[in-house]
Amino acid sequence: MIGKERAFEILEKVVGMSDGDETDVMLTSRQRALTRFANSIIHQNVSTLTSDISIRVVKGKRVGVASTDRIHDDESLRNLVKTASTIAEFQQENPNYMGLPGPAPYQEVDAFCEATAAYSPSQRAEAVKTIVDICTKASIIASGSFKTESGEIAIANSKGVAAYFPSTGAEVTTVVMKDGQSGYASASANHVAEIDVRRMAEEAADTCLRNVNQVEIEPGKYDVVLHPYAVGNLISILCALEFGALAKQEGRSFMSEKMGQKMFSDSLTVWDDGLDPSGMPLPFDFEGVPKQKVVLIENGVAKNVVYDTATARREGRESTGHALPPGNTFGPVPINVFMKPGTESLDGLVSKVSRGLYVTRFHYINPFIDLKNAVFTGMTRDGTFLIEDGKMTRAVKNLRFTMSMIDAFNSLDGLTKETVFTGDWAGVRVPGVLIRGFNFSGKTQF
Repeated sequence: MIGKERAFEILEKVVGMSDGDETDVMLTSRQRALTRFANSIIHQNVSTLTSDISIRVVKGKRVGVASTDRIHDDESLRNLVKTASTIAEFQQENPNYMGLPGPAPYQEVDAFCEATAAYSPSQRAEAVKTIVDICTKASIIASGSFKTESGEIAIANSKGVAAYFPSTGAEVTTVVMKDGQSGYASASANHVAEIDVRRMAEEAADTCLRNVNQVEIEPGKYDVVLHPYAVGNLISILCALEFGALAKQEGRSFMSEKMGQKMFSDSLTVWDDGLDPSGMPLPFDFEGVPKQKVVLIENGVAKNVVYDTATARREGRESTGHALPPGNTFGPVPINVFMKPGTESLDGLVSKVSRGLYVTRFHYINPFIDLKNAVFTGMTRDGTFLIEDGKMTRAVKNLRFTMSMIDAFNSLDGLTKETVFTGDWAGVRVPGVLIRGFNFSGKTQF
């Protein structure tokens, strides 16, 4: 860890080197350790330490961005500033540029766990052994990864912004197989002790053992019970594409025309909260602006989008603290997403279905078919089961779905009390759900 004092020393030095009208600088440092296993054997153990610094130099309405991983070398830092400054001089003016944010206090969040940061290769190996031993007893082959990391982000600008945040994280994922069929489990947390690898292994193994003698069924509309993994696959993409201010302003999102309208089931409430410790918190965005909790969907009503400084000022608003790193063109997105749970269990949801499907998770999701109607297509994976008379019966060969997420989440008929947190490019904590009339458009080869 570089530490807060040294991080700000570097940032202030870089800001002082700039000849721009405005300058902001971001420093990130991260220690990642990863243990991979396949065929029930650990085959890779790696550890990396990366540190990067990026700068944005503004001259009038021209903006230049550059980055380097040589953060302790003054000559490299001077070259970094010079590069960004030169890029700015040769850029076309951005008429929509309205300046960098000023300083504002942000709420401190404890997201650094010493046990996670110090977690050793031996400890990861013992956890992997737990997964492998459980699977081996059932003649199942286990594969997957166990990642731990610790890091820090520091941001400063020429207007006085100074923000620093250290954090840790752990993620375990496993795909287990027997006779060509598979099961899956995944978990993420700031505190490594919150991940129950035994439960994960038992879950994945149970799914795998049931996922045999698959039958082929015809595509069509089915009532579906989605495991939280599958819900997270859909919600994370839906929020990223539809609930950012730039997407709304450019007319790419249904929020361009339907903000404030009832679009989903009354039982659907979704929000973004970078301060909630049950996710992967981050108290400020990549401009150093404090994060606000933003309710995206409330009781089925499309309520709000998230803003960065640029998109907020276009509408005379304040940023909600959702800027992505400098240089991105995607605009602000929610990356700390939560979905309000219900009162049922997964078995309880299954019991409400006379004939339908249970889906563990989706993959290869393409969300760009019809953005205005949020039409996604993708495939089931790692455990799809037929539900008959309120019980899961036979395993089913994987299917392709094509479905408007507006229609899907307007057809909710139950949510689980238990939620699962998964982290990929964005963190989501979601329950399992029952959706009536989910459209499967085709069969898959595998």
